[in-house]
Amino acid sequence: MGGGKSKKEKQLESTVKAQKNRHAELQRKHELEMKKFREAEKGRKAAERAAEAERKKLDQERQVNMQRLEQAAKDQAAAHEKNLENVRAAERRAAEAETAAERQRAEQEIQRLKQQQEQERREAERVAEEERQRHELAMAEIEASKQKIQAEVEEFQRIKAEEDEYKRLLKEYPMPPYIQDLLDQDKVVIGLAGKSGIGKSTYINNVCGLPRGAPESAVIGFGKQGTYGEARAFQHPDIKSLVFLDLGGYGTPDFKPLEYMKEVGMRHMHVVLLMTKNRLTAEDVMIKEHLDENDTTCLILRNQVEFECMMESEETLRSKEECYEELKKNFFIDADEKFGPGGLNHGDVFFVDGRRSRINDYDSHKLLGRMQAQALRF
Repeated sequence: MGGGKSKKEKQLESTVKAQKNRHAELQRKHELEMKKFREAEKGRKAAERAAEAERKKLDQERQVNMQRLEQAAKDQAAAHEKNLENVRAAERRAAEAETAAERQRAEQEIQRLKQQQEQERREAERVAEEERQRHELAMAEIEASKQKIQAEVEEFQRIKAEEDEYKRLLKEYPMPPYIQDLLDQDKVVIGLAGKSGIGKSTYINNVCGLPRGAPESAVIGFGKQGTYGEARAFQHPDIKSLVFLDLGGYGTPDFKPLEYMKEVGMRHMHVVLLMTKNRLTAEDVMIKEHLDENDTTCLILRNQVEFECMMESEETLRSKEECYEELKKNFFIDADEKFGPGGLNHGDVFFVDGRRSRINDYDSHKLLGRMQAQALRF
């Protein structure tokens, strides 16, 4: 073939570039909405705390004022009763007075007591009116606070709805052109995913019989996060319909699982081999659950078995066989903890070592048989 790119390749590159531009725009919008969401959430919680504190304060003040009003009413009633008694006593004294001077003094005392009683009544009414106004003002402030919180809750719900829609779009992503091109060639597409530096490219090179460093071999990333988007394809040397895709590694701080799965088109592959080492990571669990939701076959590859069993055997002076059995046992214990009992079919887990000298050992033949079955299925 010539050095120039075909029309189809140019169209594929143009489509991929357009998808990446749309993804970048979605990401910018998502990050802006998430920032607004976090600010709204922070403001909502602060408003709720302030409203709750204000409500408690108003309840306490209202209780104190009610107690004060009740006491004032009791005091007023007692004073009124006392004044009535004094008035009656003064009236009795006036009636019994023998001289005009005594009657005059008694009448003056009666008048003074009545004036005092009227002043106390007016003071009690003033205090009650002030308490009523304070109560109405407090209720108005509470209502305003409720309306503000309701508005913040509605804004929070709006942002949450947009976030949920964004996640839905990421999960229901279309098939990338490069996968469609492989399907048009009647290939069984097998993606190999896993944490950066776990040995995916080494495994593909050795399974496909490619020498390391050759132009046609998978590039060893040495733990660097791979790029999202179109993955490089490698054909199995014996089963021509099988094509392996060397997917970019993950596990770095800026890794975004949903976008990763969308960009590589993971749910549209026939099989995804999820390579792990030691324990399953949160990213491994998320990807496995995503594939299960989309009815995409996901097989777990527990890599570097030979190397770890050899090291454990040297340290513990036990046989490699004993170390291998313990390694499997511990892996399944961890898997049951991550997925729940029965959440991971143990028959979908294969223990392998991707190094060239061990590429055919352990569960490699069983895995090859499983992939052959997939090839016949499709």
